[in-house]
Amino acid sequence: MLPMLMTPEELSDLRDHISLARSKAINFGICFGRSSAKNLIMNVDRQKSPMLLERYAKLDGESPRSLRGTFRISGNRFVMDLDGRVPQGGAWQLHQFFRKLGYPYKVELIEPGGAAKPARDKPKRTPRADPPPTAPEEEEETETDDTGIDPMQARWDQLHPRLDRAVTGFVATGAAKAGAVRKAWDAAVAVAARGDHRSALTAAARIKTAIFEDADPDPDAEKWQQIAPVLTDRLAQIPADADPGARLHHAWAEATKRANAGDHKAALVIAQKLAQAIKRHQP
Repeated sequence: MLPMLMTPEELSDLRDHISLARSKAINFGICFGRSSAKNLIMNVDRQKSPMLLERYAKLDGESPRSLRGTFRISGNRFVMDLDGRVPQGGAWQLHQFFRKLGYPYKVELIEPGGAAKPARDKPKRTPRADPPPTAPEEEEETETDDTGIDPMQARWDQLHPRLDRAVTGFVATGAAKAGAVRKAWDAAVAVAARGDHRSALTAAARIKTAIFEDADPDPDAEKWQQIAPVLTDRLAQIPADADPGARLHHAWAEATKRANAGDHKAALVIAQKLAQAIKRHQP
């Protein structure tokens, strides 16, 4: 199997949890790659919340596109019960990701309040003869693997600036663990500078736990996750090519932008006003 952005230790942990998923639902958080399923980050745990696992994944990942929920194995189906909507292209990346790991399960995605739907084997295209099953995977990997970049270094390069900001913010709070976290982070950066990116990533995982493990869930983020799918469905019924629909869709784009930036309070203010406007617009 060609290198993936996840470390061998993380992939081993993922396989261990998948083996448990026949008897118990497992929590997960995902950050999708910009274009490649190899760069998908999937964190799993039986105890940690999906929100926390998603937060970890977004810190490590290379895009703002993420997903969380629980998964279980039923027969030959890999069933994922989701807390939000699947980002565009996410179903295809999930299908490819599990193919790369060697799992034959049919990936089935269940969005909030929705019926189960399979992850497509191939993106929708105009009708024509299908290429061999492995062609998309081989083509994708050729484009990303000819760079010669160590996947551990690539992972560190993605993580470094984000975790550095998180450490700085945490230290500024004056928390009891602030000094120890700063010392551990400085040591991890020094190890990475010597070229040992694997050890630096292992240290970074412990630092993330120290920063985020005991953090209280953001109630505004929880409310946003509840209201976002509802507004998405309502807006889908309103044309965006003329007012007032255009203004409603513009407001929704702004709310989504605020939420993706972590400002869920501001996103909720916009969403609540938007819900009232939609109610007035729809009889």
